[in-house]
Amino acid sequence: MKLFSEQDIEARALRLRVRLFLLTAALIGVVTLAAVAVRHGVFTQTIALSFFAESAHEISKGMAVKVVGFKIGKVEEISIEPDNRIKVEIAVNHNYARLIPRDSVAHVMKEGLIGASIVEILPGEDKKRIVVDNDVLRFERGSGLADLAKKLTDQVIPILHDVKKITASINDPQGDIRQAVHHIGEATVAMRASSEELQKLLHQSNVKVGALGGQVSAILDKTDQNMALVQKSLTTLNGTLPGMLQKIDGALPGMLQKIDGTLENARRISQDSAEQLPGLLRDGKAVAGDTRDIVAGAKKAWPISSLLDPAPTGAMPLDSYVPSR
Repeated sequence: MKLFSEQDIEARALRLRVRLFLLTAALIGVVTLAAVAVRHGVFTQTIALSFFAESAHEISKGMAVKVVGFKIGKVEEISIEPDNRIKVEIAVNHNYARLIPRDSVAHVMKEGLIGASIVEILPGEDKKRIVVDNDVLRFERGSGLADLAKKLTDQVIPILHDVKKITASINDPQGDIRQAVHHIGEATVAMRASSEELQKLLHQSNVKVGALGGQVSAILDKTDQNMALVQKSLTTLNGTLPGMLQKIDGALPGMLQKIDGTLENARRISQDSAEQLPGLLRDGKAVAGDTRDIVAGAKKAWPISSLLDPAPTGAMPLDSYVPSR
């Protein structure tokens, strides 16, 4: 039986430790490579998407691609086209492709003001049409820090110019602001004088109103007295009026009967006069005829005829002739 020496045993143990070390290192290397491959999506199924930009500014290979802040892929390749446009190819995890409609828009923007640049995809409205492999998205460059600084500068510069003009106007004694302040001071003095005059006017008005109030009170007192007399008269009238009305009601039938009798007498007298009037008129006519005959005879008798002028014997006027018919 062959016996191993102590040196052989140590050599065999050393070789065994070396083999174990190499095997452990190889396993570690494999695990590391697998982890790196998984991290870089080597074993993840992806779809290829792209978009065209006017510049490669702030776009780099390996840049993260996110949707609503969640990383779903990365930039795989950047190339320049014959028309000087920049073609950016991205790889998106196949499991998240359902979040990207075909009308989505890709933006290049920074995470915060000083963060890293990323490609942010804003999902579109048409949820029924989902992207497929090799689709091209619409691109719009987002506002970076430089763009924001430029916009802020463009807005601030006009304000600074206006402030400079206002400052110069304030320092100018003949400027509008100085003149306005002067006018305000004058207006304040005038308002103070007007206030004093208004106080005097109010005091005089209070005095006059007090005197007028005394006169009105006296008039109201007299009015109250007159109203009391009127009330007393109305009370007396209310007490006497019913008796007067009763007396009138009692006397009225007798008065009406007397009036009816008087009217009846007048009617009878009128009727009697109507019956006697024709006879009286005939008698009066006969008396008048006899009187005329007596007067005519008396005129012809002497000595009355000698006392009267003779009757005219001239011709009758022409217009007195009336032809017979």
